[in-house]
Amino acid sequence: MKRTRTSVPIKLKGKLSASCECHGCRRHPSNLWSSGWKPASRVWAFCACAALILAGGALADETKVDISLYQKLKPALDQVFMRHYIRYGRDYGFHGHGGSGFMADAGKGAFKGAGKAPDGDKFFWATLEPIGGRGRWEAPGALICYAYWWKMKPDGRGNHWGNWFEPKPVQIPALEAWLCVEWRVKINTPEREDGELDCWIDGVQRGRFRNINWRQAESLKLNKVWLTLWLEADSYAESGGGTTRTVWYDDVVVAKQYIGPMAKK
Repeated sequence: MKRTRTSVPIKLKGKLSASCECHGCRRHPSNLWSSGWKPASRVWAFCACAALILAGGALADETKVDISLYQKLKPALDQVFMRHYIRYGRDYGFHGHGGSGFMADAGKGAFKGAGKAPDGDKFFWATLEPIGGRGRWEAPGALICYAYWWKMKPDGRGNHWGNWFEPKPVQIPALEAWLCVEWRVKINTPEREDGELDCWIDGVQRGRFRNINWRQAESLKLNKVWLTLWLEADSYAESGGGTTRTVWYDDVVVAKQYIGPMAKK
């Protein structure tokens, strides 16, 4: 699929570059957003068609960088679909984390931190992202849904690191090629294991996960979607790909129903 760039980048402290590349995503009849996306720690609205650029030169005095672009959902929902096109740059080696995802967040302090299971009435989230395979896969890695929720499984040492929902067969995005990604989440009825998670790659369903106990309380619902890129500065060498990570997002749609790939012209 050919995509044409006509936009001018906007840079923030050398870490984030965003450029509008709209092809009608805001006009999609199912789209839920109304005011544009916002970086989690800055007041800056922009179109969801963007490049996230993580530059090593800007990280000299930092241990990690977390670029999180989020959209709040008002009212909060029981079910959400998100579809977008994504292209990983030639410089994209493995990373810490980074992709598109959803969140149910009861407020400040709801997320206890990495390695800790959240409370069932306060928080859950997941991100569809490529993960490094320690030699098993080529960069950027295989796509998985990386998730935290109150019923997640421990690692055997008492820690609760993100659990994986793995699409099958293994999905490894090619660098410098556009890929259509879509996921769906449906929250569970409290005290029942009837939550759901699905994902589609280029319009083909590659993941169908059922019997998920996402939450414990009726009040906890889906209230955010996001695009994110995170990497520890000292892990560049081991993760490969040089000192930058460039990923392009385009035609992002958040909806209450299945969206599917754009019609080919």
